[in-house]
Amino acid sequence: MPQMAPTLWLPLFTFLLSLFFLTKTLLYFYMLTDHPSAQPTLSPISSTNWKW
Repeated sequence: MPQMAPTLWLPLFTFLLSLFFLTKTLLYFYMLTDHPSAQPTLSPISSTNWKW
């Protein structure tokens, strides 16, 4: 039974880790697009859409 623990925890750990890095990269690109000095090639969504 102890051999079933890694098979259950490994997908969950990889999912949480990928979700963490995904949110970090999304926040990083959001901070890049928030600055006016950001290159337009790095931002697929223009920063003017988020500023009302």
